[in-house]
Amino acid sequence: MTQLQTVPISSDVPAVAAPAERMTVLVDQDLIERVLTAAVRDELEATLAAGLELPKHLTRPDPGRYVMYPLHVFADGRLSIASAV
Repeated sequence: MTQLQTVPISSDVPAVAAPAERMTVLVDQDLIERVLTAAVRDELEATLAAGLELPKHLTRPDPGRYVMYPLHVFADGRLSIASAV
């Protein structure tokens, strides 16, 4: 079986990069899934509440299909953040 290789992406959008770094700390703590999920949710909620604005090229819809724009992908594949349009 072929395993897909994770291609890491570091966001150049400060409003995404900063929370992603804080999430790195959370993921590294080896928290139980429920606690980690809640902490990541809180981080994303705070990011959105602060008025996250993404560049237009990361929010452009495609009339024919659902689009996911990767914003930050951890090198080891543990967590990724994407814009879903």
